[in-house]
Amino acid sequence: MKLASDIAAEKKAQRLAEVLDKNLTRNEQAAYSSVPARIGFVFHPSFEERLARADLLGPEPLDISISPWTLFPEVPTDDQPRRAYKALTREEEVQLFLCYNFARYRLSGLIEQQAARFSRPGALDMIRWHERVLQLRADLVSANMNLVVAMTTRRRVRSVDFAEQVSEGSMALLRAIDKFDASRGFKFSTYVCRAVFKSFNRLATKTGQYAQRFGKSFEPEMEQSHHDEYLHDIRQADLLEDVREIVDINAAELTELEHSVLVDRFAMNGRDKKTLAQLGSKLGLSNERVRQIQKKAVSKIHDTLHQRYLVA
Repeated sequence: MKLASDIAAEKKAQRLAEVLDKNLTRNEQAAYSSVPARIGFVFHPSFEERLARADLLGPEPLDISISPWTLFPEVPTDDQPRRAYKALTREEEVQLFLCYNFARYRLSGLIEQQAARFSRPGALDMIRWHERVLQLRADLVSANMNLVVAMTTRRRVRSVDFAEQVSEGSMALLRAIDKFDASRGFKFSTYVCRAVFKSFNRLATKTGQYAQRFGKSFEPEMEQSHHDEYLHDIRQADLLEDVREIVDINAAELTELEHSVLVDRFAMNGRDKKTLAQLGSKLGLSNERVRQIQKKAVSKIHDTLHQRYLVA
């Protein structure tokens, strides 16, 4: 039984979907749906000034050169020189963080307005500011990923793959970007180094606890699987059922002698199997003749099985 709050939430979501269908295209709806319901930001007094938008995020793109970050195989080795990345100056770093937080500040306000009353211009503004937020965050990540790799190389965690440790450091980098306040006068590298090293310590603790609880790692090549044998047994059982059905209804048009030989030879009557000699003695035939009758009967069943059961 659904609660009243759940029913109200479903109705609200349905009304919103109807509003979106009427006011936005499919691409705009997808972009609008990707905007989070809430977004945080680090406030700065300049955000409330009238000229803040023009000063921080004017029509012209930021004149900041950011080295594009390329993942592996760019990780240097002993015989490969480290690739040089241009570090941001103090002024560029402050400007980039102010722009990032101002974009989140603007988006937060638009989200509150849209929650109170939907409008198409407001929705389009939300989409544009959300794209600006994502682009600025990507710029900050690209400008500082080299620092994460350097710290990973400096403080390696045992039993952890290099790429996995870089991934852990990049998650710490994203959290640090969202929380850093550039107006306090500290360099971001000082702030993020501590955050990344703490994430490495947590990773080392978690890995150590896992190693204590599970002493040996799983090695698939050392494990034996009976899956193929299991499938073979299933197919064989199904095939035997088909053969029994063919014999019971005489779909293969066996003669009475052929039917008798098959039933006794392969114990289809629930009794013990009989040898060629026993069948020959019973029927008054030689062993070779019984074998020929058996071979002909099996051939008929094989042809019938192929025609009726194995060919679509």
